[in-house]
Parts: sequence; C-alpha cells; structure tokens
Amino acid sequence: MRACVPRPSADACARACRAARRCAAAGCLPRRALRPDLRGRIVLGTAAAGVLPLLGLHLGLPWWVAWVLAAVVVATVALLAQWHLVRPIARIVRQAEHLASGDLVEPITIDTPRGELRRIQLALQQVELGVRTVVRDIRHEVANLRGSTQEIAAGNQDLSHRTENAAASLEQTAASMDEISGTTQETARLADEGLALARQTQALARSGSDAVAALAGTMRDITDSSQRITDIIQVIEGVAFQTNILALNAAVEAARAGEAGRGFAVVAGEVRALAQRTSEAAKQIRQLITESRERVLVGDARTAEASERMTAVMEAVQRVARMFEDVHHSANEQKLGVAQIAEAIASLDAVTQQNAAMVEQLAAAAVSLNEQVQVVHGTIRVFRLTPKDVLLVKENAVKLRQTAQAKSDPDQLDFDAAIKAHQQWRIKLRNAILKDEKLDVATIRRDDCCAVGKWIYGAGGRQWGSLPLFATLVEQHKKFHQETGHIAELVNAGKMEDANRLLSGESAFIRAGRAVVDTLQKLKAAVSGMAKSAHIQQRTATAAPKALPTVAGGTKPGTGTGAGRAAPPAQPTAAATTADDGEWETF
Repeated sequence: MRACVPRPSADACARACRAARRCAAAGCLPRRALRPDLRGRIVLGTAAAGVLPLLGLHLGLPWWVAWVLAAVVVATVALLAQWHLVRPIARIVRQAEHLASGDLVEPITIDTPRGELRRIQLALQQVELGVRTVVRDIRHEVANLRGSTQEIAAGNQDLSHRTENAAASLEQTAASMDEISGTTQETARLADEGLALARQTQALARSGSDAVAALAGTMRDITDSSQRITDIIQVIEGVAFQTNILALNAAVEAARAGEAGRGFAVVAGEVRALAQRTSEAAKQIRQLITESRERVLVGDARTAEASERMTAVMEAVQRVARMFEDVHHSANEQKLGVAQIAEAIASLDAVTQQNAAMVEQLAAAAVSLNEQVQVVHGTIRVFRLTPKDVLLVKENAVKLRQTAQAKSDPDQLDFDAAIKAHQQWRIKLRNAILKDEKLDVATIRRDDCCAVGKWIYGAGGRQWGSLPLFATLVEQHKKFHQETGHIAELVNAGKMEDANRLLSGESAFIRAGRAVVDTLQKLKAAVSGMAKSAHIQQRTATAAPKALPTVAGGTKPGTGTGAGRAAPPAQPTAAATTADDGEWETF
C-alpha cells in the first residue's frame, strides 16, 4: 500500500540543493581540511541525501525506497568521511600523543596527500625533528659533561684522600719534629752542663798543675838543702877527724909527760871518744842524708813526671773544653735550626690543613656539580629516542619506593650522607648569594631540625650520649648552625660581600664545619668499632651455651631462671636520608 505523500515540486528540489550548498558554505562541512574533490563529493553526497527522497516521491516511488536511497547515500558519505577524514585525524592524534609523552623512537610519517591535515603532520614532523635534534645534542653534551664531572669528582676525591694522607704524614712529621726539638733542647742543656763541668775540670786541672809545679820547686829546694847538709856533714867529719888526731897526739904527749900528764891524758881520751862518736854520728847522718837525697831525687823525678802528666791532662782538658764549646755552639745552632724547621713544618701543616679543607670543599662541589648534571641528564630523559631507553617516570616510581623503604627506620644515621650534606651548605649559601634568595634564618639557626640534630636529640643521644665525642659533636653542631644562620642573615640583609668573606679563608663558619666533619668521622669509627665488638660478644654468648653440659633438670649451668643477659647496643647502619631540594637540611 503506497503512502499518501505529496510529491515535491521542482522549486522544493532547487531549494534543497541551495540549502545544502549554503550548509557547506557556512561551515557545516569541512572545507579547507579536505581536498577539493573530496569536498565536492561530500557536498554532492549531502545534497543527494537531501534531494533523493524528494525526487523519489516526485517520481512516484514508495516513500521507504526514497529513504533507503537517502540512507545509502548518507552511509556512503559517512564511509568516505571516515576513510578520508577521521582516520587521518586519528593517526595525527596518535602521533601527537607519542610526541607529548616524549616517545621519539618512531619518526612521524606524512601519509596525508594534501590539505590542512598534511600541513598539521608536517608541523608535527618539524617539531619532532627539532625536539629530536635538541634532545640528541643535549644528551651528547650532557654525556660529555657527565664524564668530565665524574672525572673531576674522582680526581678531587683522590686528591682529597692524598691530601688527607699528606696532612696526616705532615702531622706525624710535626710531632716527630717536636720530639726532635725536645731531644735537641735536652742535648743542648746537657752540652751546657758538660761545658760547665769541663770548665770546672779545666780549673781544677790548672790548680793541680800549679800545685805539682810548686811541689817540684819545693823538691828542688829540698835537694839543694840536702846538698848543703851533706857539705856541712863533710865539714863536721873533717873536724871530728882532726879532733881525733889532736886527741891522739895529746894522749901521746901525756904519756910522755908521765904522772904530770895523767889528767891531760884523761881529757885527751874523752876528747878522742867524743871525736869518734861525732865521726860515727856524722857517718850516720851522711847515710841518712844520702838516703833522703836519693828519695828526694826519686820524688823530684816523680814530681817532674807528674808535672808532665798534669801538663798533658791540662792540654786534654783544654781540648775537651774546646770540644764541649764546639758541641755547645753546635747544639745551640741545631736547636735554632730545629726550631725553625718545626716552625716551618707547623706553618706547612696549617697550610696543608687549609688545603685539605679546600680540597674537601672542591670535592663536595664536584660531587654537587655531578649530581646537578645527573639531574639535567634525568630531566632530558623525559624523551625516549631509542627502544632501549627507559623513561624517567618509571625510574622515579622505583626511586620513590626505595626512598620510602630507606625512611622506614628514622633512628639510624647515615654518617657519610650527613658529612656530604654538611659539605653542601657552603654551596647552598653561595647559590643563595648568587640567586639573591631569602633564607629561613630561624630554622637554620636551630640544631634540632636537620637529620643529625634529630638523631642527636633522639636515638643517638639515648644510645651514644655517654661518649665524649658525642658531647663534642653536640657543641660543635650547635656552633655550626649559629655560624650558618649568621651568614644566612647577612644574605637576607643584602650584605653579599660580608657573606662571601665568611664563606672563604679561615672564618668561624669554615672552622666550625671542619670540626663537625672531623668529629662525625671519629664518631663513625668509634660507633662502628663498638658495634662490631658488641656483635662479637653477642655471637660468643650465643655460641657458648651449645658447648656446656646439660645438668639434671634439663637446664644448662648459668642459664637458669633469672640469668639475664643485657642486649648489646644496636649497630647504626647506613640509612639513606633524602630531602627535597627546596628544604634547607644539613647532615
């Protein structure tokens, strides 16, 4: 049954065609985005879709046939638009999404013959080529820069180690020079005492020589006196001999005189006896004088020999005195030389310590530069040039998980990270000066906001607070934050020259930072040693009961109820402490 539908007139068909053209002209259909022939086909198809029902009704066809024809035309136009319009746009969208995600592995290909879609693809291709070129160049330069910074960092680390070794050796040399200086001073003192004793000995030897010379003179006088006594004895002997002769003559004359000369004979006999005794006594005296003279001669010879020996001793003592004077002068010169060497070594030690601190700062700066280059390299990795490249987003997720795991134990302190973070303060302050940044002075002055401060006033204080090094660290850490806060205050006040001056040389900030680093290193060694000792004791105590015999009741000796054992202190292991770049955190 045919529906009663009025047939359209020719004017209606003309109006429908004009309406389709107006729709295309008004922008209802894409114009410049399509090729001219494609635009014409779509316009003709749209016009046909609008005219065919009217034309079918005008020709007397059933209304559903007219609408089927219109539907076929519309489907054909839709397929044509899908093939020539939607699919290229979808490909362009996919290419743009790849470009937006940083995936530059597959280059953008031009598959649109002409029109605005081709121009869009050409623009995307130019963008992709430009980005690829820039990323490739930046990667190349950053790779070269990474190698250079790593080489600089490694060289600075080696130089830092060598400088530390040289500083330690020089410090030992300075200590040895102090000991040598003390020994030299002691030698000089002993040389002074020896010189004084030599001079005293020389004076005593001179006195002894004078005494021996006087004794020799006395012995010569005694020899002369003995000679004179001998002469006198000879005179006495002559007198006694003459007296004896006279007495003998007197006795002869008295004998001749007879009785009258008897008394005279007695006197002559007495005189003769006296002369004989005198002669005998003179002989004895001569013998004694001769023996005395011989002894005096022997004494004189020995005195002369003693005088010669005293002269030799005097010369030897003088030589010893001169030698002691030379030793004294040499010891004084050596003492002055050693003092000058010790002063030079002390000055060299101070310079070496400053160089070591500077090298340490350079090493920290090189490490910071290397880290910044790594950050730049990681930033460039948002683009993927080859299939083996891994996007930064995936690695960031892994790093976030590792950071969360590392922060799971806040009671542990990574000493190396603390020292490294401390060394970064100088760089942070210089960057603040260069960028004219405002710093949080109140937070910087506090010594309980950073990782070390939290550890000091937390688990570290509870576990290691009894160590003398820990108390030293607390005071030095507080002083360091005060000095750092002072420089930050100067930066906020715009006094950049004063802040730069305090960041160089031997300022209080540099000395405080160096002291904190040294104390952290010593505390790290002490804590590590104590932890190892406690671990060994724990292993020994754990293994000991296995060798003990079991007694009645199933208990081991010394392990009954109440036999407690104190738990050893926990060993502080390396825990990576990370902080955001914007946070002003130190070790």
